[in-house]
Amino acid sequence: LLVLLAIVPPSWWRQDKLRGSGGSLQACALSAVVPMGMTTQLGRLYEMANFTAPRSSESHVRGKHCVVGTWDGLCGKYCGGIDFVDSISSSHGFSRCPAKASRLDSSEFPSLEDLYQGDPFEWSMGSVLRIAKLLHGKTLMIAGDSIAGQVGNAIKCGGAREMSSDRETVNLPCRFQHESIRMMPPLARPHSMWVPETGLRMEHVCIAGMRVVLLYEKFYDPKSFERYLELGDVVLVNYGLHYHQEHMPWLLTEAHGDVKAANRLSIEQLENDYRDILEQAKPISGQDGKALLLLEPTAQHFPSLGTGDGDYLNRDQRKLLDKCTCGPISDTRVSDKAEVVRRVLSTAASTDKHLGWVQLLPFFNVTQPRWEWHLGGGDPSRPRMCDCTHYCYSPKMFDTLWQLIYEALIEALPSTAT
Repeated sequence: LLVLLAIVPPSWWRQDKLRGSGGSLQACALSAVVPMGMTTQLGRLYEMANFTAPRSSESHVRGKHCVVGTWDGLCGKYCGGIDFVDSISSSHGFSRCPAKASRLDSSEFPSLEDLYQGDPFEWSMGSVLRIAKLLHGKTLMIAGDSIAGQVGNAIKCGGAREMSSDRETVNLPCRFQHESIRMMPPLARPHSMWVPETGLRMEHVCIAGMRVVLLYEKFYDPKSFERYLELGDVVLVNYGLHYHQEHMPWLLTEAHGDVKAANRLSIEQLENDYRDILEQAKPISGQDGKALLLLEPTAQHFPSLGTGDGDYLNRDQRKLLDKCTCGPISDTRVSDKAEVVRRVLSTAASTDKHLGWVQLLPFFNVTQPRWEWHLGGGDPSRPRMCDCTHYCYSPKMFDTLWQLIYEALIEALPSTAT
């Protein structure tokens, strides 16, 4: 079966051969080698790979404008209101909305309803409060690159919005299980603090009794990750988008100036890092209430040089210089970086029958059809930048992610289901 998995190309099983659960030889093979507790998660992943993304630019998928998914860009209109956010800032760790956020109340910006109605891609949608109920009294750590940052801003915004509609949840206290975090002196913003042992800055908020800790980190670092495992009950990590020679220039030296070879080395490094992540996390296996969630690198939608994958590494720079245009990508292949995460986890699952505490979040599939939701050239703070990586704020897209996280936690932490 393992040999079969190795020889069947991804392009084969990503097409229409997976209608329904277990509808193909590949899905059956996966269910045979994946241990109990992961078959549902991976089965859903392959089912989600079957959508056909609309190719029409008439879908109007961003409402009236692209809403940049920073906290400053969200909190004024989409997070329960400026007054509510400011009222919980000191008690729950949320940053106060900046003065400029008030301008979001104008009709120039789309309403929350506009954003929901304008996004045509819909799977099961969850909520932040459902996650918080599972993790009441626990700490969820979200660490990774700028995409993890967008997830962090979205969970803060969604959590505040949902608490504003259910005021009883505001009174649910959060606690740190580790005194070393709680006692750390704050930085300029009340919700930011240093972890002296690693030099990291962490941001933390309280959402309905669940502590959410956010950390920005481009690359996996063993020392930092060790701290995450110690301080967090559930650790969600996302690495990949920065694994290329422009952000890892030492690889270009190793490749003797060959850019393509350097980028291949970066993919190898990503695969080695995810293997190390699983190996380093083994001590938490079997610990009650502990879980590791791997968030796939998201889809990118750059015009590409014949590959059709939209990856920044394969971008057509001449087209970008002529005009910044993000476009649809092939729906028959997964990006190399997302494929790395899937491969590492499925390989580990084939040899470890007790890996249910590690769960995969198939975010690549959620973002693959949303090629019109990128910032593109529309970020006024970076007029010369063509961004087909980061996403405009879509509450529907993140509601899908909240459901994936919720289901992953049910799988990884069976005791929480009761």
